[in-house]
Amino acid sequence: MLASRNLFDIIKYFNRFDKKARNSVKFIVTDMNYTYPKLTQSTFPNATVVTDRFHVVKSLNDAINRVRIRVMKQFGTSAKEYRVLKKYWKLLLMPLSKINFELFRKYTGFDYLVTQQDVINRMLGLNNELKQAYDKVHHIIFTINRCDAQELRACILNKEDIPDELSRKLGYLQQNIDFIINAIIYPYSNGPLEGFNNIAKLFKRVVFGYRNFNNFKLRLNYYVLTH
Repeated sequence: MLASRNLFDIIKYFNRFDKKARNSVKFIVTDMNYTYPKLTQSTFPNATVVTDRFHVVKSLNDAINRVRIRVMKQFGTSAKEYRVLKKYWKLLLMPLSKINFELFRKYTGFDYLVTQQDVINRMLGLNNELKQAYDKVHHIIFTINRCDAQELRACILNKEDIPDELSRKLGYLQQNIDFIINAIIYPYSNGPLEGFNNIAKLFKRVVFGYRNFNNFKLRLNYYVLTH
């Protein structure tokens, strides 16, 4: 664990290892932080950068949420449309394969029994930009799951007819398009490390902060050794 994640400190840390060891590194699997891919220029020249697909999907889902919130605020807080967009936002992020279009049940804001698909259609029908963002994001996620590199590249590079919130996200994805494509070519993920990061964040919340960074490291080391 490092106290900082700025590029200077990261390079300084890894340069402690000899050049032969650093040249033997084949892959760097990372989130969407801009610093880690830069390590290939100075520290790991033979490494291939892989942007973990979880963070790509998370970034796209964040774009849908931003569009939804903007659309939601166009309605009064007492309007049915406002309540539906606020209460059932998770349905917009649900994978298409998991959406239930057969089970009818009562949903707040509806006067009759509907399915999850009906609720989604109702929300998308409120605003064309929300529908554009929804269709675009789920198309990208579908191509990721199908591991279609060519279609994924074309979908990310095409920014036509999408709201600004999603356009900005795609702009960042375009800058890292090759690293994202690597995520569906190679079977690597930083999922285990993300699990450890969640534990670290949990410790920070429970104790309301540590007196110094070394105490924080000791506590995490103890947890790893005892579990």
